[in-house]
Amino acid sequence: MYDFGVTGFGAGGDPNSNLAALGCSHQGLQDELSQIVPLAVIIIIIIGVVFYLLGTKTRQQTAAEPVSPDYIAAAEADPAP
Repeated sequence: MYDFGVTGFGAGGDPNSNLAALGCSHQGLQDELSQIVPLAVIIIIIIGVVFYLLGTKTRQQTAAEPVSPDYIAAAEADPAP
């Protein structure tokens, strides 16, 4: 079985040592976050768009009258103190 991880495609060695060669040996977490955070933001945006599209039918419906006109007329005739 061929390993496509660190030794894949003819590359060898330890990924942390490669960071050390570039002068960023202790920035592994920052490297991971620079990949994970944008991915998470994109996924959240995609989920938001999906929910927006799913709510299209609901947004197009007209709302029913929430209060009967008789109740409104009675409330206007007898205002609260």
